[in-house]
Amino acid sequence: MVTYKTGNLLAAKGVILHDCNAEGSWGAGISLNLKSRFPKSYIEYQYWCEKFGYDLVGSYMKLQPEYDNQIICLFTSGTYGDKLPAMEIILANTFKAITALLASMPYNSTINSNMFNSGLFKVPWEKTEAIINTCLKARPDVKWFIYRKKEK
Repeated sequence: MVTYKTGNLLAAKGVILHDCNAEGSWGAGISLNLKSRFPKSYIEYQYWCEKFGYDLVGSYMKLQPEYDNQIICLFTSGTYGDKLPAMEIILANTFKAITALLASMPYNSTINSNMFNSGLFKVPWEKTEAIINTCLKARPDVKWFIYRKKEK
């Protein structure tokens, strides 16, 4: 089950997971902040998107560690903006990618993420949260922290 934390995801140490497209763009939302904070990770992400493009959709990518973090890209959509696929497709890609990711994580791992898919990909958070919790049933040793901004 996910655990919520109030604070800045970019201040987390260890694994930081976010959703992304397969077009090589971290141009808005949390991705834009990650691009600024982790420029080498962004360059690596772009390289793999140029090489594999839409074949990445429904998968994940663990980028090389940068500073005290490892960025994990969850390819829940091939595109972004006005070209987004239907919500059901994003959710199916999310399930596939999280299932594969959790199978690869070491015992007692920790994942830090935001409420991905719910922003620019326009998926109600409850739907993504249900997928995470379903997938975590197979890996109860994995801790998954969801960062929320402080209330103003």
